[in-house]
Amino acid sequence: MKPDTSRHLPATGPALPARETRIGDTDRTRALDLLAGYLETGHLTISDFEERSAAVPGCRTAGDLEVILADLPARGDAPRSTESVNTRPVSGRTSGLRTRIGIFLGIGVVCMTTTAATASVLPLAVWALAAIALFILNVGPDSWYAPSLRQLERRNRRPGRNN
Repeated sequence: MKPDTSRHLPATGPALPARETRIGDTDRTRALDLLAGYLETGHLTISDFEERSAAVPGCRTAGDLEVILADLPARGDAPRSTESVNTRPVSGRTSGLRTRIGIFLGIGVVCMTTTAATASVLPLAVWALAAIALFILNVGPDSWYAPSLRQLERRNRRPGRNN
């Protein structure tokens, strides 16, 4: 006698519409990459990008993602990620100037105070080495040099941009 396996198999009902299909983490990551590309190309403002990207992790179905991406250009025209949007190399290590100047001035105050207190010129040499490290060698974390969202938006609004 053949065992009854119908009780152990899940019942298959009518197929769900595509909009009701559940999405996974790769779909959410792809949506975030698309939004970043739209920000880079100027289709989204910073506030729009922040609002939409904050909503992506809560999406459960393809329809939820469609609502977030609905008013943006068709997928064929859309950038796939921020890497594909950049047509020219980003000049790395150029931002973060205010941070580096602040650190340099802070070191300068300490070095000047130490020089006055000890009558030694060694702290001045340390200050000079700090200037070389910060402004010529560009020592520091990448976050000092990566452009902020505001800088990316300003760059997109400049007239005559070839992108």
